[in-house]
Amino acid sequence: MNIEYFKGKPCSIITITTNRNFKEENPETYLKQISNYYLGFVTEIDSKWLYLKQLGNEQMTAFNLEHIVGIAEEQMVDAESEEGKKVIDELKSIKENAAKKMKEKELEINSSPSNSNFVDIKKLNTIAEQLKYESK
Repeated sequence: MNIEYFKGKPCSIITITTNRNFKEENPETYLKQISNYYLGFVTEIDSKWLYLKQLGNEQMTAFNLEHIVGIAEEQMVDAESEEGKKVIDELKSIKENAAKKMKEKELEINSSPSNSNFVDIKKLNTIAEQLKYESK
């Protein structure tokens, strides 16, 4: 696939953060966001830059291609159409079910007897696998 595929489409642009000094930064004491995320319409791409028109206005953002680590095509949904309302309701339902399952699993973890102040990684891994399986 060629990067030109994304031209004219709604996309998420994921970039590396800039102005970070990795030599002096200690990740244990200074946790900083690793990437930045932008959403809009890709309007133009040249040999060094990708141009993005922000959603809802005409403001433009330019990204140096060397700092882009990912581009994801997004789906646009018309909240007023019947199809759009279905998609939104389905997403809300998925979100609510996931929140409910997480709450149940959280209660399960918190109600388990433990002699330690640390999280049982094996139990946490088992719960993550269960949630992954249940979401399919």
